[in-house]
Amino acid sequence: AKYKEGAVHPCGAQLHTLAIASGQFYLATATSVTPTAMSQVRIVDASYVDVPETAVRPPGPIKLTAMEALWIVIPVLQHVLLYEGDDDMPPFHAILQSLRSSLAATLRSFAPLAGKVVHLEETGDVGISCSASDGVRFVVAECDADIGRLAGDEEHDLRVLEALVPEVDMGRLPTALLAVQATRFEGGVAVGLTVHHGAADGRALWTFVEAWATACRGETPATTPCFDRSLVKMPAGDELARSVLRKFAPNLPSVRNWFLCFVPTPRWVRSKRLDVFVLVEFEKSILLLEQIGSSVHSQSYTPSVQKYLSGK
Repeated sequence: AKYKEGAVHPCGAQLHTLAIASGQFYLATATSVTPTAMSQVRIVDASYVDVPETAVRPPGPIKLTAMEALWIVIPVLQHVLLYEGDDDMPPFHAILQSLRSSLAATLRSFAPLAGKVVHLEETGDVGISCSASDGVRFVVAECDADIGRLAGDEEHDLRVLEALVPEVDMGRLPTALLAVQATRFEGGVAVGLTVHHGAADGRALWTFVEAWATACRGETPATTPCFDRSLVKMPAGDELARSVLRKFAPNLPSVRNWFLCFVPTPRWVRSKRLDVFVLVEFEKSILLLEQIGSSVHSQSYTPSVQKYLSGK
């Protein structure tokens, strides 16, 4: 798809976006026959982008709701934006400077994303903790793969794509909420994001990306995020969130591989495509959502997932 307003736009380029269903809890696999299979992504630098001193931080930890606590055990949400450049593409160091400065400006409104997911042992909650020393890890890498084929091949090279997002160990709390990576290609740039799923779903992640894109263009964001969990009304909400954590993450602060010790991987998640939706303990999640009073829809799932659900 051509670049549209809302995507991080470091240069005049064609944009491809890919979601990666991967992490330390589930790793999709695919056999690729393209030349990118032998390519390597090399990390050349890693630093932090600090939250501006003028940012407004919450007065205390932001406790996760029952809906968010579900994702503590499957926390990895990753996206990659691939830009095919042209002759007018700025030098990579200029792109990095623009990405870093605009990220810092965006964190002025999204300060909690630079915080950490922590276990509040005194109450049994899990929350987002913010401090004056918070920052987002910014990784710089390079790769010799063909960025056009990487985005366009029918069988995506997951080994390369997974290396375009920063590694974050989310198997034990405290853990970072967000990390980003910029990778230089010959004729293009990749921007990868790893975010904790307990802190943001896909829509929330793209709200952040849109704000980052707006700042990168030197414009003022149209909206300001709200992190006030008191607006989420659930009967006995705090205790419901704790009961979810006791059921799905009984060994806090460790959450590593708890699901995979007894949940078989459905056959359909072995797809070579990246548009699969990985469902782990899906039936239990639906039951919990129904208890909360929410509705679950499947019309946005891929055909393979719909077939799986209809069989149930």
